Amino acid sequence: MVEQITVREALLDDARPICMLFRSRIPVWQRLTASGSVESLPYDSLTVYERWTHGGPWMSIETAAIALGRLLNGVGLALVAERRGEIVGYLEAYPGYEPAPFGGHLHLAHLVTGGAAGPDAEIADSLLRRAGDVARHLPDKRLTVSLPSETGDDAQFYRQRGFAPLARVSRYLVPSKAGQGFYKVTEHTRSSVDQIDGMLMAFGRTESASMLWESVWVSVWEVIPQLAQRGISRMKLDASGHGVLICAQPVPHDPRIVDLWGWSARPMNPVLLTALRDWAHREKYHALRLIVDSETAGLFGTDAESDPFSRITFALQV
Repeated sequence: MVEQITVREALLDDARPICMLFRSRIPVWQRLTASGSVESLPYDSLTVYERWTHGGPWMSIETAAIALGRLLNGVGLALVAERRGEIVGYLEAYPGYEPAPFGGHLHLAHLVTGGAAGPDAEIADSLLRRAGDVARHLPDKRLTVSLPSETGDDAQFYRQRGFAPLARVSRYLVPSKAGQGFYKVTEHTRSSVDQIDGMLMAFGRTESASMLWESVWVSVWEVIPQLAQRGISRMKLDASGHGVLICAQPVPHDPRIVDLWGWSARPMNPVLLTALRDWAHREKYHALRLIVDSETAGLFGTDAESDPFSRITFALQV
């Protein structure tokens, strides 16, 4: 007899079993010591931040409850799969409204069925079917997911279910540079996601615009002191009428370089690029680390350097 899998929207009471699903994928729990060495320790010996470094908010019940509460409050979709009353799978997704090629879509952030060997096909398919039902109510009836390559095991899993590559971004190191031009930078503290509806990500789009807004822009995780110390700046830059909301974070291992994420009504252009490089120069950064598509990369010139990092967005019409 085939055991039935049921899928439903998550409840706050599900935070602990969802947390356990994520934790089951971590084979060894470790801590970085003051001397720079790594030691393996029991899970209960680690702080909330040390658990976070293994995979974000789902590593501890304390932060898992906060993450799930935000999802249930409307920032995204949280689904659980049950078998015999036990939670055996979890799917998290974010609705987004961006210009082509993404359109109105539902972006998959997590699809977890426990263990480190990859998703259980039956459980995963049950969750994906329910997510597809939700995506059908969005303008472009599209599911998307971001993957590190077009050929890995994850890519094969999604290709078998009809997903196909839609967009690709790569990472570039762009030197800061004093430039001529008029632009204005102001602090921007408003965090509601509705203000980015219809915007694209001019740079930094490793996931969907709405998912990154929740994970990068929203400052809820800065209740953890070590995360508050990351030095993230949230601002609006206006360059000759081209406004962009920017999140800037110094690269942890090299604070002379700054990572940027940008939400804007228009793609990058030479005026905006000049303003970004000049801002970085004034802030004493040596370089910006920008993740962009190949068309935008054509603006950088010969002094920009690429590295092996890339992300590919796969999509499925439902």
